[in-house]
Amino acid sequence: MNLKNCKHIHLIGIGGISVSAIAKLFLHHKIKVSGSDAVESEITSELEKLGAAVYIGQNVDHVARSVDLVIYSEAVPEDNPERVEAKQRGLKQMAGAEFWGEYSRGKRVVAISGTNGKSTTTAMVGVILEAAGLDPTVVVGTRVLQWDSNIRIGQSDWLVIEADEYRAKMLNYNPLVAIITNLAPDHLDFYKDLDDIVAHFQRWVEKIPADGCLVVNKDDPPSARLRLKQGAVRTFSLDDQIER
Repeated sequence: MNLKNCKHIHLIGIGGISVSAIAKLFLHHKIKVSGSDAVESEITSELEKLGAAVYIGQNVDHVARSVDLVIYSEAVPEDNPERVEAKQRGLKQMAGAEFWGEYSRGKRVVAISGTNGKSTTTAMVGVILEAAGLDPTVVVGTRVLQWDSNIRIGQSDWLVIEADEYRAKMLNYNPLVAIITNLAPDHLDFYKDLDDIVAHFQRWVEKIPADGCLVVNKDDPPSARLRLKQGAVRTFSLDDQIER
């Protein structure tokens, strides 16, 4: 996705951790950013300091005539007035995870998912690749002390991203390397049960290319049920022994 094809992006739910990272990415590339959220927060204040126009509360007037792309948090419903306005005007709309999926195309993606430990693992992998001189872009679901931000914007084609499993958002990504920390019953408002969670993750790992790799937790029985049709499988365990 060529970000520079956009002139003005509007983000609904701009104070969310994933959507705010998108805002920072566009601001880094000197693209006009506006957005709205239900409440003021440290994140909205930070984005204002970086140059975004942030509105508290949602109103059709917030979607300026110059907007050419609307990105919304998955928590924002279809009947949100700004989403309704964007639809009536025929503006392109994308959910946050859908945007990151488009952005990741053509990049070497290391995606970290699972029930627990995603943010910590994503930050660790990002810091390791940074130290190795690979200059990755890293998108994390929390603020990382190393960068004092939830995003590190690099210049290489390496992208390390926290792939949220909520509503199977990880399916938006085509990873070169997929790291799964563990699988447990969670988000059962979307998944039927643990078997359904494993089935969705199986669909995801089948996207790994022949030169890719799946890394799974040896000590986690649900993760051990995943099967890779191509590519390499690596396991890890609590005693830090890396096995082949």
